[in-house]
Amino acid sequence: MKETDCLAYELDLLEKLVAINTDSLKKKNYEKISRLLSKEAKNIGLKVKICRARASDHKSRPNLIVELDRGCKQTLLLATHFDTVSPSKETRRNMLKMHRKGKRLFGLGVCDDKGAIAVAYGVLKELAESGCSKNIKLVIACDEEVGGKYGLKYLSLKHAKDLSADGCIVLDSSFKHIGVGCSGVMGSIITFKSKEGHAGYPFMTQNIVHLIVPFLKDLVGYRKIMQKKVSVADAPSFAPFEKVIGRMSVTMLNAGHKTNAIPGSAKVGVDIRMIPEAKVQHEKKQFKDFVKKLLKKHSLKANVWALGSRGYYVSQDNKFVKEVTEVVTKLKKRKPELACELGGQDGRFIARLGIATVGYGPGGKDPHTFKESITISELEYTKKFIIALVKHEN
Repeated sequence: MKETDCLAYELDLLEKLVAINTDSLKKKNYEKISRLLSKEAKNIGLKVKICRARASDHKSRPNLIVELDRGCKQTLLLATHFDTVSPSKETRRNMLKMHRKGKRLFGLGVCDDKGAIAVAYGVLKELAESGCSKNIKLVIACDEEVGGKYGLKYLSLKHAKDLSADGCIVLDSSFKHIGVGCSGVMGSIITFKSKEGHAGYPFMTQNIVHLIVPFLKDLVGYRKIMQKKVSVADAPSFAPFEKVIGRMSVTMLNAGHKTNAIPGSAKVGVDIRMIPEAKVQHEKKQFKDFVKKLLKKHSLKANVWALGSRGYYVSQDNKFVKEVTEVVTKLKKRKPELACELGGQDGRFIARLGIATVGYGPGGKDPHTFKESITISELEYTKKFIIALVKHEN
């Protein structure tokens, strides 16, 4: 039997999912993909519930909860998302048509996170026919790529009972380690206003770009404050620190539109990664206070906006974490690394419900780029892992 024979259903479904452009910014085909996934789930004989959030932009925000209920004592929740980043302008091929090169599949969303959706459906289809020792719920959310406000965050606030489970696997992850948590995330935009003018007459106005250069130099100093915040959670082995620490990066600098015009405004964007235990309001206040002092020091005025979401951490002694570790150890023939994710992921919303949540999934390569891909073996292993976890006896 060829390696793809056992994944024929999954690959066919994945090709259909990739063909639907679920750009998280345009959101044009959210309903289209939810109809496809709903129909497919019903064909397998699964329960389907679509929870639509009312968004301020009036665009549809469907979230699917697919369930295989066998009346078992335990329930496993799988978390994925169907939205993707916007197709890159650098794209040289049709990213909405999945293609294969050797054992690697290419296409928009193949690894983030449509490959995980296809595999989860393959698992549900197989177990619906053969039976299992755990009930399975699969949540397929929207808007993960833009913060999850109308996706898993909405579900955790308005449909918490529908997400109830004994443990959750966030498939939007990798196999490098078992993710036992994630960092908190805070974004900030600092907006400066001034009087625009002609570059030939710089003496007739103040150049806002010139004024914020020394401010930016001091702003970068906030990294030292963040780096002093150390979590109890282990960092991944590839990180240059043993425990997760706070991080800060200036990520945006927008000003001007022509070389001969002095801009009348400027925006500075900042990304802050908080340790899992951090309280968002405290972090937000501390950062804003720091910025206000700098503004005063440099005689500047600006509007400071900041929004954050806290992370989470699950102890390695947690029963569900131990179960996942045991299953992975048997499959890999070695004990896996357990570490907290340095980035953020949707599991933070599920963890708030008191559900033990870990990240472990297909992984893939080059997400958010025109090179996005995933291997057949990564999909196969994901399927084996989920089935082994479902059939694992405590």
